[in-house]
Amino acid sequence: AVKRAAIEGLGKAGDIGAVDILANAVSGPAPVEPGLTRDIVRSLGRKTARPEMKRLVGLFREGPPVLRRAITDAFKIMGHNAEEDLVRLLREEVQSLMPFLSEILEESGYIEAAIRKLSHRDPEIRRDAATILSLIRTPASYRGLVLAVKDPDQEVRVMVTKALERLNTKAGRIVLDRLREDPDERVRRYTLWAPERIEAKKSAG
Repeated sequence: AVKRAAIEGLGKAGDIGAVDILANAVSGPAPVEPGLTRDIVRSLGRKTARPEMKRLVGLFREGPPVLRRAITDAFKIMGHNAEEDLVRLLREEVQSLMPFLSEILEESGYIEAAIRKLSHRDPEIRRDAATILSLIRTPASYRGLVLAVKDPDQEVRVMVTKALERLNTKAGRIVLDRLREDPDERVRRYTLWAPERIEAKKSAG
């Protein structure tokens, strides 16, 4: 009971140091009993201030699997507002944080939600979804972008083409190979067509 009260108090505390204390309780040299982990995750889920969220991403980057899982679950508890804050951090393109922001967003289900927006009737929503997916840069996000390579909106097509141009690297070719073997026939077909689109853009430029 005393430990639960302390964990709850740390969740309500405005001091960013409380984030470190809670994280250490999950993965430190003397972690708390497994039964208290859920309480810690709930307290971490209250850390919605921008400095706190940035610290959570930093701890995710540095932490062991048990802490990364706890932080991902905490972001899920925060819900939609947390995802929007993570996307705002992603838009800042801080290179040291981007891979970890992408991983958290993928684990939370955000990428799948963004991919669904690529079929929205409003081109503004499709453009924003394409922008976000192009920043996330994971195989899952590229899978969605490939499906938008023939979008009727020119701005969406330009965004997708620019994103796919980044695959012209050794690491990118690995992603392309995975997309060429995707179970979805449309993904495979558009993946084969995308390099032609990129080459045509280069020739036109």
